[in-house]
Amino acid sequence: MLTKKILPVATPLLDSYSHYGSIFSILASDGDNYLPWLFSRFCQLIADPVKENRGLYINIDEPEWFPRTTSYCPLIETEILSTKIFERKYSIIEAVIDAINNNFYIFMVVEHYYIPGSTSYQKSSNNHDIMIYGYDKENQLLKIADNFNGKYKFCECTFSQFTEAYTHTNKDKNRLNSKVCLFSKKKNEVVEFDTMRLIDNLNSYLTGVYPEMRSSGWQSSFIGWAKGINIYNNVKEYLTLLLEKKTRVDKRTFYAIWEHKKLMVMRILYMQNNGLIKDSSSILEKYHEIERISYKHIMMLLKFEITSDPKLVQTIFLEIDSIISIETKLIQSILKNINIKPMNSSIILGIDMDHTRRWCLV
Repeated sequence: MLTKKILPVATPLLDSYSHYGSIFSILASDGDNYLPWLFSRFCQLIADPVKENRGLYINIDEPEWFPRTTSYCPLIETEILSTKIFERKYSIIEAVIDAINNNFYIFMVVEHYYIPGSTSYQKSSNNHDIMIYGYDKENQLLKIADNFNGKYKFCECTFSQFTEAYTHTNKDKNRLNSKVCLFSKKKNEVVEFDTMRLIDNLNSYLTGVYPEMRSSGWQSSFIGWAKGINIYNNVKEYLTLLLEKKTRVDKRTFYAIWEHKKLMVMRILYMQNNGLIKDSSSILEKYHEIERISYKHIMMLLKFEITSDPKLVQTIFLEIDSIISIETKLIQSILKNINIKPMNSSIILGIDMDHTRRWCLV
C-alpha cells in the first residue's frame, strides 16, 4: 500500500490567478508540448467595471474556462464533481488520497485561515481555491499549491489543517459552487498551432468582441466589462480613483497586464522560430519595450503604495496612451504579416522559458 505519492508539477508560465497557475504547473511538468495550444490562445484581456473602495480586476482570459466546461484544454482531462460525491463514504483526506493514487490533481475551495503559507493563516477568513498534488501518510502531510503570500507556490499542510480548512469553507463564498475539479494529464496528445484562432483572437483584442460570444452563453458573464485594448480606459479610471484616494492598490491589476505582454513576446518569438510570421524583428523589439514598461508600472505601483507619491501614478497614466497607440499598430502588423500555412509535424519550441522575470501577485 502506498504511503506517499507526489504528482509532477513545475513553475507555471502564467500565474496571475491560481486557476491558471494550477493548470500551467501541470502542463509545464510534461515539457513544452502545450506551447502550440497556448500561443494560439490567451490573447485577450478583460477588466471589470471600476468601482470605488476596491481594486481593479484584470485578467488574461480564455472563454469557457473550467468549471464552466470540461473541454477547455485538450491536454487535460477534467472531471467536475460535487463535494458530496467526491467524499462518498470517505473522509476528505481519504478522498484526496484516493484521487491522487488514481493520478488526479485536486482543485477545490478551502478556508485559507487554516492553511500555513497563506497571508490569511490564523489572521482572517479567505475562501480560496487550492490545488492538491501529493500526500505523505507517514508525516501526515498534503502537497498543495496556490497564490500564497502574493506568488504561486508549492507548499504543504498537515492532514488536520486541511480537514479544518475544508470543514470551515463558507459555501456562500465558494466560487466553484461546492464543486471539486479533478485534473489528469492526457498522454501522447498533440495539439498544433491554430493560426486562424490566433487571427480571431488578435482581432478580438483590437475590437473588444469575441468570436465565441456568438455561439455560447459566455458573453452574459461579462456584461459591462471592458475587453481587449479597451481595458486601458478602465485602468485610467482606476488610476484617477487612486489619486483621489477612493480605491486601494491592487498589484494584480498591472501584473496581469505585464503577463499579457510577456506572453505576446513569447508568442511572437515562437511564431518567428516556426516561420509563422514575416518581418517580425521590429515587432518583437517593440513588444519587448511594452513589456518592459508594463513591468516598470508594477514597480511604480508598489512604490506608490509605500510613498503615496502622486507623480508615480501620473507617470503611469501618461504612458498608457502611448502603449495603446503602439500596441494597436503592433497587432495590426502581426495580423498583416502572419503566414497562413499548415504547420509541419515537427515543431520548433525555441522559447527561452527563463527570459522573463518572476515577480509578485496576489
